[in-house]
Amino acid sequence: MDNTDLAKGATVVVVGSGAGGATAFRTLALAGVDVLLLEEGSDSSSPLGYHGRLSDLTARLYRQGGLTPVMGTPPFAFGEGRTLGGTTEINGGLFWRTPEWVLDDWSSRGGLGHLSPTLLEPVFADLERDLRSGPTRTLDGYDKDSELLTHGARSLGWNVVEAQRVVPDCSRSNQCGSGCATGAKQSMAMTYIPEGVRAGGRVAPDVRAISVRTSGVRATHVLAVTGDGSRIAIPCQEIIVSGGALQTPALLHRAGLSKAAGKRIGFHLNTKILARFDEEVDAHLGTMFTHQVQEFMRQGILIMAANYRPEYLSL
Repeated sequence: MDNTDLAKGATVVVVGSGAGGATAFRTLALAGVDVLLLEEGSDSSSPLGYHGRLSDLTARLYRQGGLTPVMGTPPFAFGEGRTLGGTTEINGGLFWRTPEWVLDDWSSRGGLGHLSPTLLEPVFADLERDLRSGPTRTLDGYDKDSELLTHGARSLGWNVVEAQRVVPDCSRSNQCGSGCATGAKQSMAMTYIPEGVRAGGRVAPDVRAISVRTSGVRATHVLAVTGDGSRIAIPCQEIIVSGGALQTPALLHRAGLSKAAGKRIGFHLNTKILARFDEEVDAHLGTMFTHQVQEFMRQGILIMAANYRPEYLSL
């Protein structure tokens, strides 16, 4: 899409093409709304776009090459997608219904009592059907580390379940974290975004939203920078900001729309645990997250075998 087309704007502009933004884009397009989806990163959505060296893919698909530093105690690296489809392109495809006890907590502490299990049941069912969520199919000779984790958890009497993932035809290329090279993962760039385009929605990759122009209490334009460095004002009647936990509050702050956004942000850390076995495990032969230990879920701890290749362990 060139700058002339961008300048025409849309009734609704969606900023961010990850899980939230892509779902909103597709829903609006199917409803016949004139909708435009903006994505800061590039479109690498064909499986061929996910072939190459891990270092090159990481640099292209992640914000700041996957090494956004967060200073704290301890400091850690924060990773998020910067590509069409957002972080759904570079994650493990886990797909879980929000537990009822979490909904109860949101209701009691956050005033979200309307988000009841009864209300959300058909929504979850539709998403699971659309994205073909389910257990990862078993392949002989693969995923031995998941087998060991499952056996160990059960021997301790811990709750362990098959993980629900949106990778129905996983062939064990073991490249989930840098884009699925076979197209098995039902990421947003493989599913909801093309569905939205077929319904008449428009997509503009390589366009970074930097602010929002308002008139009174109404948003009128998204101010953006295109891939060639041009600055452009994109007219609209409504804006959906879906840039993730960091970029959404950053945009709202830059636009002067919220002083509170991002003030209470928290992170859920991923901690690597390495184990040595007497037998050969060959963790690289398989895919990540086929099973999940949920014994400590209410304390915020989930345990899964990652199946990472040696290159991932160096990150």
